Amino acid sequence: MWLALAWLAGGLLVAFLATSAWVLWRTTKALESNGFGLTNGHTTDGRQKQPPLTDWMISTIDQTAGLKKGPLTFGDLWGKDATEIYRDLKRRQAAKERLTNKDWRRFKHLTST
Repeated sequence: MWLALAWLAGGLLVAFLATSAWVLWRTTKALESNGFGLTNGHTTDGRQKQPPLTDWMISTIDQTAGLKKGPLTFGDLWGKDATEIYRDLKRRQAAKERLTNKDWRRFKHLTST
């Protein structure tokens, strides 16, 4: 009798482990084939009447900023003067020129107002 119970417990354990392994394998395959649940926000089939979220968001932000083409950049938000100062500071920094807080102060003032 004890031997039969031991075989039954062992069989149930093997069945449980085999089922768990099978579920894990199927789940992994399903996640992999579905891109791990991630999306790029674009449609590829063209059946939707509304634009996908990413495309809609980009066009709405660009329209709100008054841009006709191209993405909205920090340069657009900062303005021409701040962008030129930033590029000059980065060029000087790349040339290993020593920059002080005074050098960055004008740029920070233009971008924080």
